[in-house]
Amino acid sequence: VISKSQQPASRTFPSQNNFNAAIMPTLYHIPKTISSPIVQCLLELDVVGNGVDVYETNFQEIKTETFLLRNPMGTSPTLEDDNIVLWESGAVLDYLLERYDTENRLAPRCLSAESLPEHSALRAKYLHVKQYIIATVYPFVASLFLHTQRSIEEQDEAYIQSTKRKWTSVMAPVLSQWLGEGTYFLGDQMTAVDFLVCKPLNNANSLGMLVVFPRLKSLLDRMKCRPTFRLAYEALPPNEESHYNRSILVVPGMTTCQVSVEDSK
Repeated sequence: VISKSQQPASRTFPSQNNFNAAIMPTLYHIPKTISSPIVQCLLELDVVGNGVDVYETNFQEIKTETFLLRNPMGTSPTLEDDNIVLWESGAVLDYLLERYDTENRLAPRCLSAESLPEHSALRAKYLHVKQYIIATVYPFVASLFLHTQRSIEEQDEAYIQSTKRKWTSVMAPVLSQWLGEGTYFLGDQMTAVDFLVCKPLNNANSLGMLVVFPRLKSLLDRMKCRPTFRLAYEALPPNEESHYNRSILVVPGMTTCQVSVEDSK
């Protein structure tokens, strides 16, 4: 989590091609928050600037009167598409994937009356894992992580220990069971849930909570090695207009760990 004093100035990441930016959806994004996995999915699909504009904002701006007219919760992510405004992470992700993931690279296709049982089971697992991460795991870990950022005098050790016990006994084992022996949650298919889980797993890892869950740690490392990770999680330097303009080659299964990737907290 970035403190307010560290926030860079807001800036837009403009369209790279011949799209009319005025009609493109705009995703308001704060790096190292739950909007980062969504941005990473968009980067994997190569639609940032090619269908979606990403506007890097900060914690001060999302609490301004102007922004609150757009999103009364004052949160990130916020998606604005003409007269449509969404700010719940799951709704934002689903909306963008349904619109831009036309080849179902990052999510099993939606069900229909003709769906085969095996596809229904795959789609059901995807939906279940996604909701578990967004509604249960992410807020649970985020609350603990933010608590540990307080001064020692302000921390509640009993709360910290009871929360870590619940993580070890319930929360993480459920994720581990769903991951199983697969490379990703849906076996060999990398999907949006693998990107989503990186945010809470990264915080959990910084607190030493993945030591006894090596497969979750391996998944985290695998996803952080993708070239889109740094672009989605790192804030822009003050003198840089957009780091999304950098040419990167993203292919299924590709990783790059030649450059050290720092933990995003």
